[in-house]
Amino acid sequence: MQTTEPHVRVGAYALGVLGSADTFRFEEHLADCPGCRARAGEFAGVRDGLAVVGPPVAPGPGLAERLAAAVAAGRRRAGRRRLALAAAAVVLAVSGPAAVAGLSGGPAEGAGTQRWSGTDGASGVAAVVTAAGREWGTA
Repeated sequence: MQTTEPHVRVGAYALGVLGSADTFRFEEHLADCPGCRARAGEFAGVRDGLAVVGPPVAPGPGLAERLAAAVAAGRRRAGRRRLALAAAAVVLAVSGPAAVAGLSGGPAEGAGTQRWSGTDGASGVAAVVTAAGREWGTA
């Protein structure tokens, strides 16, 4: 760990993550710096709490590559999802008004129920909408 400011090494020293050469140099600094000694003492509770969990585990080989691949795959999936949603929106925006304009029958009323049906001649898609009055609104 190379830094020109030894005071920023306090946490790394207190947690025991400095290399042996950096630890030696920081201990020389610690002998002359009461502020760093006080801050190192403040880390004792953190160090003790982490000791309960166990020693730090070094990441295995290829971890960065696997994480980057996972992020890239997630971004590709999200991009495909956005593209599919945009295509669906375009289809609905274009065919929705066409389906409504091509309604073959108007509202068919009977016993408090209204029914609309329509067919798109180009694609052959048919739809039926039925609405019935209820006490709480429309079903």
